[in-house]
Amino acid sequence: MYLSCTQHVCAPLHITCVQNFHKQLKEAIEKVGEYVDLHQVFSTTFESGILADRSVHEALHSCRREAGWSIGLSVSSSRQDDVIREAMKITTADAVRLFDSVQCTYYLLEQRAGNALLEAHEAGMNIIVKLNFSIVVYQGS
Repeated sequence: MYLSCTQHVCAPLHITCVQNFHKQLKEAIEKVGEYVDLHQVFSTTFESGILADRSVHEALHSCRREAGWSIGLSVSSSRQDDVIREAMKITTADAVRLFDSVQCTYYLLEQRAGNALLEAHEAGMNIIVKLNFSIVVYQGS
């Protein structure tokens, strides 16, 4: 089972600052910790700032250490492939890759991230594909 996410960090967690994240993490572990395997960052983009924020990286890594949860990210921008590749480079202070999995939009008409997903898989990351069976409707004039 995994915990779905909101903007920076998973619901019911909502990050406003790293200190608040640690408080919310403790509460989440107490309330749902035994039911959660994956803590996933939602809508990761370059603009969200999470890829560059070392304090958030360390806070997420503390989630792994304290709760035993895997850390994942969800991407959905037009630059999904670039975001995935950048996320794969992020390591913690003890040289551990931060993200264990990636969730990405991938379907018949949106395959840009295919090579990046393959690279992530080959690097040992788990892959979650969203919209893989979406029905695309074309209305001609």
